[in-house]
Amino acid sequence: MAEYIEREAALRECQNAIFVAIAQKHYFDEFCINLKQKITKIPAADVVEVPQSGMGDLSDGYHTFNELYHHRAVLFSVICNMMPEKAWKSKLHDTGDMFDGMFICGIETPQGQATYHYDIEPYWNMFKVKELEKAPKWDGHTPQDAIERLSTLAADVVEVRHGEWVKDTRTADVCAEYRCSLCGFMYCEADPKYPPYKYCPECGSKNE
Repeated sequence: MAEYIEREAALRECQNAIFVAIAQKHYFDEFCINLKQKITKIPAADVVEVPQSGMGDLSDGYHTFNELYHHRAVLFSVICNMMPEKAWKSKLHDTGDMFDGMFICGIETPQGQATYHYDIEPYWNMFKVKELEKAPKWDGHTPQDAIERLSTLAADVVEVRHGEWVKDTRTADVCAEYRCSLCGFMYCEADPKYPPYKYCPECGSKNE
């Protein structure tokens, strides 16, 4: 941001220049006014004070950096844990080095790697994926590439089928039987081999 200055600071300097010109009886009012107008148009950035607790607690008014970092870690762990055969984690880069107290984790997509670095504590155990001695060689992907590549994984997610357990009233006196509304699989509520299912063991549908 070297090309930016704080707008108010620039205007104060301009105002001081006007006072000096008047004090020295150099009446360049028109020049100074034009200069002030030009400075007003300079691209400037608002200066935000960094919290004493650190940059991580700096907020955009909705979330702090720390909150967003945590959200990203949790969301990426969900993706990796849903596809453990495609994901991995390692405490070393392929070059044998690593940032202090951190690890790298990634997932293979149809378009290549998508990787992130996280603090070992508390995130290492959150990723239930295979651990590699060294991470695969970085393929040069950028943060934007990672997001685009992750979006291609949607095609690999199997759509969840929804059904329901339908109680068979004809066998109520003997055994309360329930039938899957999608495939017809039945189980007896009293049979210890068949605990109450949230998913049908036959067709995999989610049954309420």
